[in-house]
Amino acid sequence: MRLGDFHAELADVVCQVLLLARHHGIDLEAAVADKWLVWSPGRYSE
Repeated sequence: MRLGDFHAELADVVCQVLLLARHHGIDLEAAVADKWLVWSPGRYSE
């Protein structure tokens, strides 16, 4: 697989996840913060 093909496939995955989250009414930003950003409290707070 060429690097450009990999980039395109990865972009497809990201877009599918965004569409799936939107369809199910998921606040993806909040979900990522709850799941991943807890390891660095205060670092990403507003």
